[in-house]
Amino acid sequence: MPPEERPAAGESALDSCGAIVDELARQGFAVVDGFLSPLLVAQLAREAQALWSEDAFHPAGTGRGDGFRLDTQVRTDHVKWLDSDALTPAQHMVVH
Repeated sequence: MPPEERPAAGESALDSCGAIVDELARQGFAVVDGFLSPLLVAQLAREAQALWSEDAFHPAGTGRGDGFRLDTQVRTDHVKWLDSDALTPAQHMVVH
């Protein structure tokens, strides 16, 4: 979120949420500096790298059920869905 649109010190959480919602509506995403601590980000990155090394990520597709398709012209990324019953402590902090 551009500095001029960030909530000023002392603004309520509701004002902050409103700015995030505005960004999501305007461009489809929002950047919130300091949303996660650097230590948490580092831990999540280590976990993602370990999962990648273990081939836990799979090519992303489009559609669901019988309509699911892998099409590298549309998506070239990989995904790893998290199991809510097997979250690491770091994942739990982000998901809950």
